[in-house]
Amino acid sequence: MSFWLEQARSERNSLLWLFLFILLTCLVLALLLGFLGLVLPHLPGHSTHPLWKDQRLWMVGATILSLILFITLLTWQELSRGSARFAQSLGATPLPEQGRTVQEQLFYDLCCEMSAASLVRMPQLYVFPREKSINAMVAGCTPDDCVLIVTDAALQSLDRLKMQALIAHEFSHLLAGDALLNIRLILTLSGLQSLYQLGETCVEWSETDDGLLMLATWALYLLGQGIKGLGWTGLLFGRLLRAGLNREREFLADANAVRLTRFPAAMLDLLFYLMDHAEEQGNVRCCGEAYRHMFFFSKRHRNAWTSLHPTLESRLLALDPAAMARWRARHRKITIPGSNTTPGTNRSS
Repeated sequence: MSFWLEQARSERNSLLWLFLFILLTCLVLALLLGFLGLVLPHLPGHSTHPLWKDQRLWMVGATILSLILFITLLTWQELSRGSARFAQSLGATPLPEQGRTVQEQLFYDLCCEMSAASLVRMPQLYVFPREKSINAMVAGCTPDDCVLIVTDAALQSLDRLKMQALIAHEFSHLLAGDALLNIRLILTLSGLQSLYQLGETCVEWSETDDGLLMLATWALYLLGQGIKGLGWTGLLFGRLLRAGLNREREFLADANAVRLTRFPAAMLDLLFYLMDHAEEQGNVRCCGEAYRHMFFFSKRHRNAWTSLHPTLESRLLALDPAAMARWRARHRKITIPGSNTTPGTNRSS
């Protein structure tokens, strides 16, 4: 295959998904103002001025947007405390500078090689201890402050070739600026989620102690339900667009990893290995759903639209159209007619 064509296709699709994500955010805000414009004229003290001159509309809209912005800034402040603190909050431990094991030293050496090959600054290295699934991730708010985290299972299970492919994939994310893009996706989704929570709060405030709604609180109740519905819809489609964008970025990182290693078989062997041990793989236990899209691999979702990562089969086919045929041939058992044995097995005497 042509890796340059694959890169161009992934970049084009990534820009499309990113545009749709921005469009969704603007659409939710526009629908919010439109909903306020429908509700406010029915409140007591309605002004005869045109809707766009109604000060209550702009005051309520500005208050809601300020609350969303405030919650988003709180999330940004938590994420921008430093990549090292972020990694430690997830339960990762720094790679020791002295007394490294053979696997940890291999991890460090491969990161140095990929840093030189990609011309990307060396990130801080961390490990998820006692993690049984093979995975890795990068995170960081600035190019000068990034972390690369691998699981303990990756260190213990992968040989040099497969580990090189895994590290090259993560450096490809750093090279493409995906670490900062992931942070922006988290911030946007947190803002949409705060809109939903604001609607729930308005509904709770509109209820009396005995659970009955008083006549004077119907406006607040309807306002809360409308905001809650907009927040839920925005959050749902936001997660769908995040999943689509992340799948394309994974394809792009795979192609870039092949370019960095200059050895396509390395990435193919890594994906083959994950398919051979698919039952042992899963999501990293210490990370919630908000950070799951930042990893190399996540457990396959029932719905392809909400899956944060492309399937291993599709990633193999993107790198080599004949890869799945070779994998199936390697696992196919051929039985000799008239015999209970298969080729390569010892026949009992």
